[in-house]
Amino acid sequence: LLQGMEQTVTPNEAQLGDYFKQNADRYAVPAKLSFKHIFFAADAEQPEQAQQRALAAMSASSETTAARGDSFPYQKAYLDRSADQIARHFGNAFAEQIFTLDAAPGTWQGPIASAYGVHLVNVTSTHTARAPAYKEVQDRVLRDYLRDANSSRNRAVIDKVVKNYRVERVAEK
Repeated sequence: LLQGMEQTVTPNEAQLGDYFKQNADRYAVPAKLSFKHIFFAADAEQPEQAQQRALAAMSASSETTAARGDSFPYQKAYLDRSADQIARHFGNAFAEQIFTLDAAPGTWQGPIASAYGVHLVNVTSTHTARAPAYKEVQDRVLRDYLRDANSSRNRAVIDKVVKNYRVERVAEK
């Protein structure tokens, strides 16, 4: 029904600027951080043991701390990750808690619990959430504007066609 009906819309800069302002949340750059972690596996029968091992490792010298952890199924270091990205590997509670820590390269903090066990964390850098300048995202803004305009146009065509029909429900005998 809608095939071949797509029209090319060429928005001007003012329209794109307005669209960008109205949809600023789409383009927000989330807070990000970089960190290293040391993982301590939690035994289902004695989960507090991982916590105790992490605390003991934290009190050791910086060089020996990293050697005291267990193997983790993902990376040991993460670079410029948002809370959503971190949550996919560690869980929501871990992601929320790690963003409360200060960046202190060389300093282990924690322990922080995850779905797998507990972790000592060394936050090496943080970047606060920010609203990007229009020029940084103008290609995305144009794509989104065109997609939304096409979707609205398609919806209007469908609504117009539907108005020409009446649906009656006939009771089965």
